[in-house]
Amino acid sequence: MSLALVDVEGVDLGIPSLDDLIRSHKVHLELSGKDGEIVSDELERLKRAYRINESSHGVDSEEDAKAIARELRCRDREVLHYANGGIPRIVRKAIRIHKKYGIPEREESYYFAYLLGIITSLRHRKGTDKGKARGFIIEGDRELFPKITAICDRFSIKYTQEDNGRIVIEHSRASKYISEVTKVGNGVPWEHLVTSEERLAFLSAYLDRKGAIGVDQRGRCYLDLRRLRNDLFEDLVLLFAEQGIFPTFNTNLRDISVKYKQQLSHISNMLSSPSRKEKIKEAFGNCDENYPTLSIDECREVIEFKKIHRKRTREKLRELGIEVSKGSESRVVTSYIISTYKRYLAVEDLREQRPDIDVIGYCYREIRVSSKAARALASVYRIDKIRRFDPNEIKEWAQVYDEDSSVEINLEKSILQTVETGCRKLANAVIQGNISAAEARESIEPLAKASGLKIRQVDDLYWSTYREELHEQRGEE
Repeated sequence: MSLALVDVEGVDLGIPSLDDLIRSHKVHLELSGKDGEIVSDELERLKRAYRINESSHGVDSEEDAKAIARELRCRDREVLHYANGGIPRIVRKAIRIHKKYGIPEREESYYFAYLLGIITSLRHRKGTDKGKARGFIIEGDRELFPKITAICDRFSIKYTQEDNGRIVIEHSRASKYISEVTKVGNGVPWEHLVTSEERLAFLSAYLDRKGAIGVDQRGRCYLDLRRLRNDLFEDLVLLFAEQGIFPTFNTNLRDISVKYKQQLSHISNMLSSPSRKEKIKEAFGNCDENYPTLSIDECREVIEFKKIHRKRTREKLRELGIEVSKGSESRVVTSYIISTYKRYLAVEDLREQRPDIDVIGYCYREIRVSSKAARALASVYRIDKIRRFDPNEIKEWAQVYDEDSSVEINLEKSILQTVETGCRKLANAVIQGNISAAEARESIEPLAKASGLKIRQVDDLYWSTYREELHEQRGEE
């Protein structure tokens, strides 16, 4: 299945699975502005027609057709018609819609991820002309236009290339769908960034348009991304880490800075924009860096050696093939190694707090739930602070969630239950003397942040569970 955003009457498409058709049909109905009751009725009609069509296969006699018709409460003529290759009208419609909103195949998904990266980089996502919505407006960066238009052509996404030097991806169901997965507040659209190739494509597209490149006062070349949106900030740090790049990042200001030749050369290799590549090359010519290329394991070795032997670090550097002639030169190199390792640890700590990024894509692509349900499951997974990715466990959780309008209620209940479980674990740990009360209080803020609840709410929940657990244990004694 590909994301060919066109109707294809008369083409033998085959019939995708019922789960796939329901998900794409639901997206279509919601984007068309249908209310919850109409959406539910339409999906029930689709399920019924699909089951009749599926049960009709292989029927070759009127008696069998009548038996199936009685069981499914339909006409025997329908069963015979579908047995001879006919497809219910609503199923045919759902197949066409599925072509509009399906997930790209693996060989196609790289290009779609690149387009998502370009659109996420836009400051103003949608333009208007005399009050009429015009879709996404991409200005400047004309050198990228051939690649962007080729991707739009590949997926049959309508666009216009205007004389004033901009591309407008026209307002349509295609742009509505893309808007849904790249909307402000969602950060990176992890639903479509499952493989490392897709994540590389998204990041390279974003950096083709964003980031100041230059040389700082200390002679180091850099690429800076400043004042990013809240959700996008963390997500971009994680995407950098996926490519082996460990940036400096400021959580309060939401700034990301990638420094040093070694990391910028990696970024240069992933870019498509010739002018951006040229800027990095120019920065390399103007910087005074001369730092060695070391792996994270080698950095760790140097730091551990320094802790034990202190001022004899030069010996370890020479052992790793790094020649330093002066003590001051050794100190500069050692300082660079310590800085690299600290950046690595900071990114790894953030990565541990965000197991949800893998869950979203897995639920959306493998389990075939909606984007909303995938993010709901990922939120619960994140709150529970599970440090491993267990597909079987995710599948069990997915069965709890409906695809109807009650998903928000289910999500709210699940979040509160999971937070309460976390508070109960903290309370028990304090009562049993495993951790101090101060350490338990320190865990409340990250728990509130992960759940989206207020700190006061989580704090009240913690103290109520603490009193309950204390009362229960005293009663048992």
